Amino acid sequence: MNSESYSMDRFKEEIIEVRVKPGSSRNEVKETPYGFEVKLTSSPEKGRANEHLIEILSGHFGVKKSNIKIKTGHSSRKKLIVLRRPA
Repeated sequence: MNSESYSMDRFKEEIIEVRVKPGSSRNEVKETPYGFEVKLTSSPEKGRANEHLIEILSGHFGVKKSNIKIKTGHSSRKKLIVLRRPA
């Protein structure tokens, strides 16, 4: 009996640095020399800004929200984000 192994993971992971500016007048993603700056209209209360950040990055990078995770900085403006994209 032959057995072949298949890789079920067809994604590559990137870690990006993001600086968040909650309470802004508009939503915006800008690439900067250190990573990305993301302006959010939502407030930083009860995790709303983190949820909104994932939604905005999902649209910007064209990936599902489930493929974006906050690695560090849950309660900080400076965050490391794990972004999974199709390989």
